[in-house]
Formats: sequence, structure tokens, C-alpha cells
Amino acid sequence: MPRKKLTDLFVERIAPPSKGRLEYFDTTFPALALRVTDTGHKSWSLFYRTAGRLRRYTIGNYPPSILPPHARPPAPHCIASKPAAIRPKRNASAAWPDAIGG
Repeated sequence: MPRKKLTDLFVERIAPPSKGRLEYFDTTFPALALRVTDTGHKSWSLFYRTAGRLRRYTIGNYPPSILPPHARPPAPHCIASKPAAIRPKRNASAAWPDAIGG
């Protein structure tokens, strides 16, 4: 799991891996990750823990979703304000994912 400063230029120019998928974690905000697949698809994810288990919340796809400078500021707010009982995959109407533009 490589760590990089996820700048607009880096994300735009990143080459897809030869096989499978690769995740790049942001050095500024380590819970933010960019997943790149071998087909060239790019998506933003936010990692958090609930009841001791690591969870992933997919923010959206690149490029139309959000760019790194806009993803960092709301990410800590989402983690801090997320009620412990809400699990985004099970409750799609949960309010906290809307705060990150998803």
C-alpha cells in the first residue's frame, strides 16, 4: 500500500497496475485512498473503524467526483460525526456520507 501525496496531477497521471488493483494512501490524510484497477478505473475511498473492524466507504469515482484537495477537509468531519451504529452499506439513507459529496 503505497503512500503518496494525492495531488490532482498525480491522480490524473497515475498508470494502472498490470494486474489487479492498487491503492494509494494520502500522506496528508492517511484514511483517504485512491484505488486504481488494471482497467484504469479510479475511485476514492475513506477508511474508518467500527467496533474494531476496518471498514471502507467508497466516496466516488475519479474524475467527476472530487479531487484530493476537496476530499481531505470533509473526511475528518465525516469520521468524527459518524454515529457508531450507522453502517453505510446497510443504511443508504445515512446522512454522514452526504457531507463528503457522495
